[in-house]
Amino acid sequence: MSGRRYAVVGGGNLGAAVSRRLLQLEPDAQVTLLERDGSLVDDVRITRGNVLAVRNAPSPAATSSLAIAEHLVDVLLERQPILP
Repeated sequence: MSGRRYAVVGGGNLGAAVSRRLLQLEPDAQVTLLERDGSLVDDVRITRGNVLAVRNAPSPAATSSLAIAEHLVDVLLERQPILP
C-alpha cells in the first residue's frame, strides 16, 4: 500500500534515519519529522560542535542549495553565526 502518511518524532540522527528507511520501504510515503514538543523540524538545521552538521537540507538541485552552501562557508570562516 503506497501513499501512507507517517509522523516520526525526534529531529536527531535517529529520526532522520527512520525517515530515510520509511522512504526506502515505501517511496510514495509522506514522512513528517517532528520535534519532541510536536513542532515541525526546520527545513534545514545547522549545528556546530566538533563538526558542522547539516540536517534536512534540500536536494542539491533545489534552488536554495546555493544559498545554504554560501551560508555554510561563512559559518566555517566564522564570518556569520549559525542561523537559529
